Amino acid sequence: MQRHPERYAGRLHVSEATVNTHVVRILARLRLRDRAQAVIAAYETGLVTPQPGGRRGRTRRRGSRGGPGHARRVW
Repeated sequence: MQRHPERYAGRLHVSEATVNTHVVRILARLRLRDRAQAVIAAYETGLVTPQPGGRRGRTRRRGSRGGPGHARRVW
């Protein structure tokens, strides 16, 4: 999986392989191809709703621009 399983594994105190296995099984049970389809399905079923005003991107804290800890937009 592409979405940093090490973060989730660390928080849940399980291995990255366990996180990936759970994600793959959830997607299979829902008959979804990937995480993008999961997001679409969540919106279509009303599980999540758009935020008022809508955010165009997300803020990521990385040291690649503007020094350590500089927040930048990812589009």
